[in-house]
Amino acid sequence: MIKYRQKKLYVPKGIFPWTIIVILGLTIIGSFVVISNGTVGGLGKSDDSRSLGEVPKELQSIPNDPEKIAYALYKKTQKEYANTFNIIFFIDGYSDQKKALDDINTLENAINTTEPYKSLKDLFAYKIITTIGSVCKISDKKFDCDRKALGGLGSIGIEHFKLVVLSQRDFASQADPFRGVSSLMTLSSYKKNFSEKFIPMLEDTFGASFEKNKDDYARGVITCFYANKEVYRNEKGQSVSCYKFKDKYPNFWAK
Repeated sequence: MIKYRQKKLYVPKGIFPWTIIVILGLTIIGSFVVISNGTVGGLGKSDDSRSLGEVPKELQSIPNDPEKIAYALYKKTQKEYANTFNIIFFIDGYSDQKKALDDINTLENAINTTEPYKSLKDLFAYKIITTIGSVCKISDKKFDCDRKALGGLGSIGIEHFKLVVLSQRDFASQADPFRGVSSLMTLSSYKKNFSEKFIPMLEDTFGASFEKNKDDYARGVITCFYANKEVYRNEKGQSVSCYKFKDKYPNFWAK
């Protein structure tokens, strides 16, 4: 369940929560469509940059049973994204898919060029999704999204993730300040310097903004909690036990 502070196909409502159907090379989750598995800009995990995901080879032998394919793909995704810091980009209301992918590439490049995330980029994983039309709107000068619609993202198979809703409309970008809980960031790409806000807002979503030494905290969180490693390297390059780091934040995953 996502915590809140505030080419395209449909799948009928009422579909089983875990159902993920692969049709015509597109991966569909509920009413969502995954337009690119992995990363656009060559960061983290990547199935095929800027291409629509095909049915994985290991699933091609499964009989033509939508539910069996759905469950198998769910389990595959669950395994692949189990030990990574996962960012789901939700494209809302873009009329030009290429422009949306270019904007996401800009955000991924921000991660790739900013420490400590530059050093941790192999621990990041990305997924990009969209819907027909928009699930968000501007109301009373605020950017509001359909919580029920976005809540369905929990059925993708990714247990922990940060959801970045990216829109071309002009509004005040906002991030939910949580730690391990899957949480939401709404980011406006209306202005050219939108990527400058991305890293500080991303840090809000996993608690770095709460810490005096946010760089060291980010290294520990991403390496120890998300990647589930035994040791992480602090900003001085020293090896530090993840067990000791985790002891400092016993309620990191608490909702």
